[in-house]
Amino acid sequence: MALAGVGGGCVRTVRPTPSPAVLEARAPRPPPPPCTAFEGIGTVDAPFPYAAFALTDEVEGALTRVVSWRACHPDGAVVLVGVVEPHYRRPGVETQLLTQRIGAVSAWLRERGVAPVDEAAATAGSGPVLRVRVMGRGW
Repeated sequence: MALAGVGGGCVRTVRPTPSPAVLEARAPRPPPPPCTAFEGIGTVDAPFPYAAFALTDEVEGALTRVVSWRACHPDGAVVLVGVVEPHYRRPGVETQLLTQRIGAVSAWLRERGVAPVDEAAATAGSGPVLRVRVMGRGW
């Protein structure tokens, strides 16, 4: 607190007190979890329900791990590997379903800054490779 003279009078000035939101925003943050949790991971499964291509909570959970892995490995590559359900006996239907699943996974990852690459580009790089198996469950 200070007293300041203005025009022959005294004016009391008070420093404003920061709000709790400002204090919280200024508080130091703990460091992110160590990337050691991702050591040894080479494959993540993204299992879709039978005959579906919409992302489920389980698939999004797996893809969230992929985004976290990529944050820990900025020089790493993510490859999408399609796994076909052989029980359909209609290859055209299965191929279309697999294409839709890979498209949904790729779009979700790209929205979060992770651009999947093909196998040749991944193995040509010097960083680690994470393969995401995009697959459907049987009956």
